[in-house]
Amino acid sequence: MIIDIEKVKALLVSSATGYNIELKTGISRTQIGNYRKHSDKVMKMSLENALKLQELYDEKEAHEKHLAIKTKEENKHV
Repeated sequence: MIIDIEKVKALLVSSATGYNIELKTGISRTQIGNYRKHSDKVMKMSLENALKLQELYDEKEAHEKHLAIKTKEENKHV
C-alpha cells in the first residue's frame, strides 16, 4: 500500500476532534495533538499510524460523498 501523506495532513487539519480520531484509530489524542502542532513529526510517524490516519481520511471522504449523492437524489424528488 502507498501512503498518501497529503491525506494524512488533510485529516490532521480537518475539524475532526482528537478524541474522534483516537476512537477510530487507536492513536492517542496526545499524539494527534503533537502531529497537529509539529508538522515535522508527521513525516516521522510510524507507517502504522500513517496508514490508520489515511484509512480514516478515506472513510470520512467516502461517507461525505455518499451523503452528497443522497442529498442530490432527495432534491430531485422535491
